[in-house]
Amino acid sequence: MPALFLIPLQILADKPDMSIRLGGRYGRFSNIDDAAELLLEHNSGYPHFDIAFGFNHSPKDSSYIRDAWNYPTAGVGFSVSLYDCLECNKERNVSLSNIYNLYLFSEWDLYRSKKLSLGIYGEAGIGYTKEIYDAATNRGNWFLGSHLTLFAGIGPYLRYFITPQLELGLSPMFWHHSNGRVKLPNVGLNEYGVELFMRYHLGTPYRGRPAHFAKTDKASGHNWDIYAGAAPYMSRAQQHGMPETMGGTPEWRAVIGGDILWKISHIYSTGAQLDIFYTSDTDILKECDKLLLGDTSPDGYHPIQLGISSAHELYFSPRFTMYGSIGLYLYRELGLYESRTIVFEKLGARYYLPKAGNIFLALNCRAYNCVRADNLEFCIGKRF
Repeated sequence: MPALFLIPLQILADKPDMSIRLGGRYGRFSNIDDAAELLLEHNSGYPHFDIAFGFNHSPKDSSYIRDAWNYPTAGVGFSVSLYDCLECNKERNVSLSNIYNLYLFSEWDLYRSKKLSLGIYGEAGIGYTKEIYDAATNRGNWFLGSHLTLFAGIGPYLRYFITPQLELGLSPMFWHHSNGRVKLPNVGLNEYGVELFMRYHLGTPYRGRPAHFAKTDKASGHNWDIYAGAAPYMSRAQQHGMPETMGGTPEWRAVIGGDILWKISHIYSTGAQLDIFYTSDTDILKECDKLLLGDTSPDGYHPIQLGISSAHELYFSPRFTMYGSIGLYLYRELGLYESRTIVFEKLGARYYLPKAGNIFLALNCRAYNCVRADNLEFCIGKRF
């Protein structure tokens, strides 16, 4: 998700052509974590509307991202999901309110002809909603724990030009709202729907492909990276309606790690990664087991956890990349509840500083089961 915040800045630097997009959809909550069943009387949908301003590359531009990604489009938008029209579950004391989103988006054509485009669309941003979890007045809404959330959406699209400047499109989408687990309870909301949109180009959009990709950096070889950082974390007991028993202050976990990546094209590297986590307060994990399961772990609670994963990096410029991994915990003794899953995922972004000896800054979201955030990671590292 952090990648989508910086991609438009790279494109804006090239002074591209501009377009305006209007869209709408009829969305629904997915039943991951039983969200639709627990929040609503009936699994009905809600309307969603958005307006966005896009910036499009053309042959006059000269940048890494233009050639490597086939003239992508990126920009900024505003949207609203009308949760007010949903019938909430009164038995569980649930209330929802509209969520307002400010986001950045990027589009990449995988296929392009003079009139037709097929590709991948992604958006990420910040959302605001009034109604959130409250132990007294909104106890059933433990899916949204803070007024501000981060969200991301992704899906394929089909676009067709009906005039040289006006195009219509369709995009099946999946969205996730979450605060990265910095405040709980916050299971997060997963939504799906089909977006219908039209876009008007203020200029004449370029419909060709790059004539030549100037290979300004190595398309092969490998790199070593090491990094260290910190991650705020709160107990899962709070996701089960027990914030008053566990307190509201996150603990900080330390993380160190390294990876080796082989660059197999100008936009993609892959390899392996090793992570080590240190949890400073294991007493809170023991209390979590007592509250949720009524027992404690016979194996104890160890502050160290070790994970190995396959790592992947996408290049949007020589400095800015999107980074992700999926892996297994080799050692994880965090108690009965916290150690239930050994599979984890990580998605984030890196920004490299070549003049500072290839030091990089990184922001990652670590998750499990592909939908539930564990924590955000703030890291600094070095590439060799």
